[in-house]
Amino acid sequence: MTAVRRIPLIGASLLLCVFSGPPSRADGPTDLSGTWSWTWTDAAGRLHRHVLEVEGIGSVLAARERFDDQDPVKVSDVKREGKNVRLTAVRGDRRAEYRGVLADASTINGTVSVKEGEQTTDYPWKATRGEAPKG
Repeated sequence: MTAVRRIPLIGASLLLCVFSGPPSRADGPTDLSGTWSWTWTDAAGRLHRHVLEVEGIGSVLAARERFDDQDPVKVSDVKREGKNVRLTAVRGDRRAEYRGVLADASTINGTVSVKEGEQTTDYPWKATRGEAPKG
């Protein structure tokens, strides 16, 4: 008969930790909270700045967006599913629907669909987490 050697529970837990390594962040950051910013240049060559401030963790998120020197507006429909991010900002008759993918803990790459009246135009979108842009 073969002898079975039992490992105490604490020893097994330690072995599991050693061989499994630190928790994986392969699925990306755990939240969207923080300050995100991006810029774009319009057809006339003017540079515009956006700042998105997100609070909360997981599916309980609240956000507001500032565009240039205008007052901030509440952002609706802020969602994160895996690495996918979605949010909507309405300013007057202009509706911007942002869809993107978390490339890493501080970058979102995607597309913004801007609807004014009956016309919708899509633009590339890249937001970075960190300090709000100056100027």
